Parts: sequence; structure tokens; C-alpha cells
Amino acid sequence: MGAEVRMAETGNYPSHHVPDEGIAYLPGERVRVDHSSGQVRIVKDDEGDHEILNSRPAPELHADPPVLRVNLRRLRP
Repeated sequence: MGAEVRMAETGNYPSHHVPDEGIAYLPGERVRVDHSSGQVRIVKDDEGDHEILNSRPAPELHADPPVLRVNLRRLRP
């Protein structure tokens, strides 16, 4: 069973827990949050409306497969 993607969409700084698929999310990268597949995905996009603040493994969630906590900053309302 896959890891559940969770998010805290609070103010201008939402946080997401996403499956660790080996994708590096680097501070300053622009991304968009895609809801179209029925699941939340963070997609690198130069025109995206969020910026990566940081990301780190989230072993405290004991998820299988492992997940990352990705903190974003909203660029546009």
C-alpha cells in the first residue's frame, strides 16, 4: 500500500508529505501542486505558483514507502 500524501495548506507556507521517489526538491525551485490525478503531486515547473523552502525525509511517520516532508512558499494567491 502506498504512502498517503498529506498536506497542511495553511497560509502562504503549506507543507506536504509525499512519497520519496528519489526526486530532489531543492530550496528555491519553483513547483506547482497538481491535484488533477486525484492525488496531490508536487511537480517542478518554472511557471509554478509555489517555491520549495526545504525538504527532508520524514522517518517519524514510519511510512512504507518512506515519505518526504516538503515545505513550500506560495508565490501567488
